[in-house]
Amino acid sequence: MRGRKLCFCVAGGVVLLDQLTKYLCAHANPCQVPVIPHCLSLTFVVNTGSIWGWAGAYTSLLAYTGLTLLFVLSAYFLAKPPAYPIWMGLLIGGICGNTLDRLCRGYVIDFIDCYVQNWHWPCFNVADIAITSACIGMILFQPKPR
Repeated sequence: MRGRKLCFCVAGGVVLLDQLTKYLCAHANPCQVPVIPHCLSLTFVVNTGSIWGWAGAYTSLLAYTGLTLLFVLSAYFLAKPPAYPIWMGLLIGGICGNTLDRLCRGYVIDFIDCYVQNWHWPCFNVADIAITSACIGMILFQPKPR
């Protein structure tokens, strides 16, 4: 039971932090705040698509896909404790954060803008960081085979 609780506590923390930062970004004035000059800014961006804005015309499909993933992952981990609850909590929380945006707003708020001069990495948010961290963590820290 401890693994499940940890998983869902991490997920809840990710959702809260993700939604709080998106709310603050959406209500900030101005819409772009330099954090590290010529390197990192907080910039309000509306993303109707998935990663890097792909599939922008399919916001509803992306929302339903997110709901389906949340349902499947949650049902699986209620039935069987996760092998790595922190990574699964990050994954579930990240999916939930971006799916909430798609369902409530019709788009995802991205705001972390990394760049060098005129070269910009696509903007992202806390949920994206959680999803990426979970995937990397699950690959690098897999339980050893017995």
